[in-house]
Amino acid sequence: GRASPLVRGRQVMPSGPGGAVPQERNGFTMVSVGTKFVIFGGGVYKEAYYNDIWSLDLHLKPDVAIPAAVQGGDLGADFAWLRESEEGLSLADLTLDVGEGDSRRNFPAHRVVLCARSDYFRALLAGGFREASGNCRSVALPDLDPASFELVLTYLYTGRLLVPEPAALTEEDLAFTEDQELLAAARSCDVEV
Repeated sequence: GRASPLVRGRQVMPSGPGGAVPQERNGFTMVSVGTKFVIFGGGVYKEAYYNDIWSLDLHLKPDVAIPAAVQGGDLGADFAWLRESEEGLSLADLTLDVGEGDSRRNFPAHRVVLCARSDYFRALLAGGFREASGNCRSVALPDLDPASFELVLTYLYTGRLLVPEPAALTEEDLAFTEDQELLAAARSCDVEV
């Protein structure tokens, strides 16, 4: 028989002519097992009957290196990319309109992230409220402070609470103000901090 780069054969039980693959034959039996085939019997009519068994291994696996899993991947950093990169923001499917008047800010967000990380948003966006409609593209949150909400939103995406330190406040004022605003924003989003 002729050798093929895709098939490697070995004669398990010899009785006919040897080679890399079985001789041409008819009337044989072939059984597949995964990427292997077992061939037995058959022959060339009137000339020869082969009582041999062949195991053929088809090498059809692609010759492509599969990358190993990324070691030390940071899920928080991956989700932060959704909020911080232009490409990630282009995937946002919802705008959160936070605050009122001049302090009002719009935050692009990803419905699936909000629902996965917050019971409040899960109830709002996947429950029986009008915001759960697939047509809803924005949610108004007028009672929240935009600066505090941004910290909560960062927490929802990254799992990290990043609190800036304003220079004008004393440590006591800072601690009280941050605690109150963040707790209020977190509670309104049903986030346990």
